[in-house]
Amino acid sequence: MAEFDNPRPADEPGGDARAPRPDTRQPAIDAPSPPSDRPTATPREGVERKAALLDRRAAEVPTHDRPTPPVTSAERKAALLEARAAGVDRSTSDESGRPSPGTPRAATDPERKAALLDSRAANRLSRPEAVPDTEERPPSETPQAPSPRDPPSRLPDGPPTRPADTPVRPEISEKVFQHILHGEWNRRGRPVGFHSAPDGHPPPDRRITSMEDRKPDGTYHADVEFRHPTTGEWRRKDVPEHTMFPNQWSEQKVRDAVQTTYERIYDDTIEPRLRNNEELPKKALRDSYDGVLIQLYVSPGGELRTAFPIQKAEPGDPR
Repeated sequence: MAEFDNPRPADEPGGDARAPRPDTRQPAIDAPSPPSDRPTATPREGVERKAALLDRRAAEVPTHDRPTPPVTSAERKAALLEARAAGVDRSTSDESGRPSPGTPRAATDPERKAALLDSRAANRLSRPEAVPDTEERPPSETPQAPSPRDPPSRLPDGPPTRPADTPVRPEISEKVFQHILHGEWNRRGRPVGFHSAPDGHPPPDRRITSMEDRKPDGTYHADVEFRHPTTGEWRRKDVPEHTMFPNQWSEQKVRDAVQTTYERIYDDTIEPRLRNNEELPKKALRDSYDGVLIQLYVSPGGELRTAFPIQKAEPGDPR
């Protein structure tokens, strides 16, 4: 039985081929360390991990803790104008945030601009908007174009206004004035015109041979002669009655009298009758100036041909 007590060498035949089991309680020196659930961190890796953790926590800060972006001046002005236009008063929180009246402070440029915009907005809201004339106007207030049949309106203390389609009053030519003041020879070689001798002095190549029937207004009848420019012969103006303006009337006063009388008769008589294709009676072409009754003769178109004073209701032939 002793042989059973002494084990055989391993290299001998019949010896125990199994290797002795190592002690599991004490790991071998060369054996690798058992794996662990948590990785082993170096000092640098720990710092980087903490930094990443802080960054992640900072990114997860609630929205209400984040700082509010600053409001621009344009946004503040727009908000103030909207509040003014809507008639909304500023909130109590804004009032509480303002400094007390006891501590005045200088207004900044944005505040001054906002105040200016507020005042402009208030003025616009206080002014009523202009309504076009064509909108919401009662029919009675709508202006109407004047009718062509309406009579011409008169200015206060002035001459009547002439419609646009009314013919323009003809001008008195200088030839007509010379005919009235100095006279002339007509195409038939006869003396015509000459109704003025200021202070009793006739113009050159004219003379008064006799005067009669002087009236209180200064007018009178006269016999006059013209000197022919070629032969030098004096020839009498052969008419039944030749009348003269008062000798105290200057040449300019005679011009003014003729001009004023023609304008008045043309506007009141000649133009309306021409427009209606009516005749121009001789009695309708006379009017007074400074107490002297003046007779006019006009062409079929209303142009003045001559003018002279009259003493009777029915004057003689044209002079």
